[in-house]
Amino acid sequence: QAWCGFQDLFIETQEQGILAWGRYRRSLIRASLESWAAMAVRSLWAKRAACVARARQAELVYARHLLHLFILAVGRQKELCMHQCWDAKWHLATCRAQCRLRQWSQFTSEFVARRQRKALQQYCRWLSRYAIVT
Repeated sequence: QAWCGFQDLFIETQEQGILAWGRYRRSLIRASLESWAAMAVRSLWAKRAACVARARQAELVYARHLLHLFILAVGRQKELCMHQCWDAKWHLATCRAQCRLRQWSQFTSEFVARRQRKALQQYCRWLSRYAIVT
């Protein structure tokens, strides 16, 4: 009976060892699967974060592109305004020159007319002096 008792005890310890080994394997597999699931979740979140970052970067690049286009448009508008200002200044200068030329022409024609009248008056006086004396 002692031998049977030892055999029963040995079989029970072996069974408990096998059960413990099964529990350890299940615990190890569960921990591995939980770790794998957590890693899959982290990977999914990382992919989503990368996707959001790419979308934000694309928005920033687009906004930068629009800003560049706006700056170019403002620059072109400024150049157009500058050309219009230069044209207006040129036209103003041309008109002023024409006006000055007309004024100068008028002044010279009046001056010449006055000189001619004065010369005619002096000539008439000179003639009248000699006409009365003789």
